[in-house]
Amino acid sequence: MKKPEKKGKRERLKLIISFIYKFGVKISDNYTAACAAQAAFFILLSVVPIISLILAVTTYLPFTQQDVLHLMMQIIPDDLIGYVQDIIADLYSRAGKTVISVSAITMLWSASKGIAALMDGFNSMYQLRQDNSNWLVSRSIAIVYTILFILLFVVAMCGYVTVSHYYQEYIKGAFEIESATRTVLLLIRYVIGWLLFYAFLLMMYVILPGGFGLPIGKEEKSNLGVRIRQQMPGAAFAAVAWLVISRVVVIYIDYFPSLSLMYGSLAGIVIAMLWLYFCMYSIFIGAVINYLLSEGYLTRVKKMLK
Repeated sequence: MKKPEKKGKRERLKLIISFIYKFGVKISDNYTAACAAQAAFFILLSVVPIISLILAVTTYLPFTQQDVLHLMMQIIPDDLIGYVQDIIADLYSRAGKTVISVSAITMLWSASKGIAALMDGFNSMYQLRQDNSNWLVSRSIAIVYTILFILLFVVAMCGYVTVSHYYQEYIKGAFEIESATRTVLLLIRYVIGWLLFYAFLLMMYVILPGGFGLPIGKEEKSNLGVRIRQQMPGAAFAAVAWLVISRVVVIYIDYFPSLSLMYGSLAGIVIAMLWLYFCMYSIFIGAVINYLLSEGYLTRVKKMLK
């Protein structure tokens, strides 16, 4: 009885080692680091146009500047909040003036660069090749996706702000809440924020890799339900990794202020770039996880080991 147990343990160990090896090969072959650097650079350039467009939409909704900032605080390191707050304050004061003009098209075009970089990265991770290589068509698709994600962000903000206001006005204002209960309610609010962020990432995983119609991995056909289930593991990994990376960046800055000493006034930009790079890297790692799982790689290895 001991030999079969030992054999089973060896097979499981071989399976894990084989998966890790295949995972490392995919990370290397897909130029994940280069794709993450490209996406981080263009997303950093797209931050101001994207925030401008988001604020242009929210000015027609009952949201305040603090509502937008509170949602941003869930996914941005604390040390970058000051920069984002200044950007939001500046853009919020002139959002209505700048967007109702031809400059809206310019901002949308600039904002789509980040989405286009993410599309290229996802296509590389999933080894997808688009039949249409027309640059103008590809950028037009990126613009459509940019509009969609801005609307999704606004919807997520509606949910988050509604929960926050309900907590502040009804629960906290109507009852004397003990510290333990308050902690639980705050935890629930953060969990809801994480779930909204996870849903946002999941939609990004579903939409950006080649569009809705292209299957992932060995699937010959892929409807929307199958596509969503395929992308859930990687989206969950990326959502958790994003928050962990943000916390690690804050801890590093607090205890190792070498970047501020080295780069001086440029330290904020360098920190934002490094943070975005590692976040994009985690997103593309999630894509590789989805690809390997959808390929049925683990099933094939199990059959090979039998």
